[in-house]
Amino acid sequence: MLGPIPLLEAVVEVSVIKPGRRVHLTEARMIVDRRVVVTARAWHIATGERPPALAESDSQGRREWLAALDTIEGLGPRAVVAGHKRYGKDDAPRTIDETRTVALSAVG
Repeated sequence: MLGPIPLLEAVVEVSVIKPGRRVHLTEARMIVDRRVVVTARAWHIATGERPPALAESDSQGRREWLAALDTIEGLGPRAVVAGHKRYGKDDAPRTIDETRTVALSAVG
């Protein structure tokens, strides 16, 4: 049921829903008056020049990376916050394509 969030003290709980070495799903819940009033989920992927987990993966692991990137892209994110990125780089969705390019170059 939708409605206003009460102006009371809130608690935020964060947990990992789907753990993984390369990609994981995190969920945050805002609780007010012992009720969950907001739930937010985010996929976390490592990206940058060469994500550490990607550098350590075999060809099957890289295929899993590519499949995970397809899944994340299919969700239509407005922002992608990279776990491993150069300082000052923005959080644009193009991060998915940049990571895909790095993963594809490692497949060969």
